[in-house]
Amino acid sequence: MARIRPVLLACLLLAPPLIAGGCVAAAHRPAAYRARIVFRANSPIRFRDFELTFVGERHVSFPQYPRGFHYYDFRVVSGSETLTVSWSAGTGEIAPTSFTVAGRRFLLELVHSDRLGSLKENELVVTRLWPWQ
Repeated sequence: MARIRPVLLACLLLAPPLIAGGCVAAAHRPAAYRARIVFRANSPIRFRDFELTFVGERHVSFPQYPRGFHYYDFRVVSGSETLTVSWSAGTGEIAPTSFTVAGRRFLLELVHSDRLGSLKENELVVTRLWPWQ
């Protein structure tokens, strides 16, 4: 028991700096591609190639389809390039939305990921495609 106390004391003294350092380092790392990422309105997510921000939802109706479509809009910024990427399930097909930024192609998935399965309401997956895809 006497041997355990010094080890326990050392762990307690060293833990806060290690935990704090880990949190700071994690905050500066870019978000991972092909992983579940939690998103919130107007809270930028930094990926290696761009920054992605959820800017809101909108509903659009057409005379040909009065029920309309529900869209989730994201702003993508890479250097001086800015674009809006809109994802929708449309008439029921849950599929990724493709976009190109900084000369590279990506997929944005909501609701369901082909690789990871069902996603929560506030989760997304971004996949970086190889040039030949």
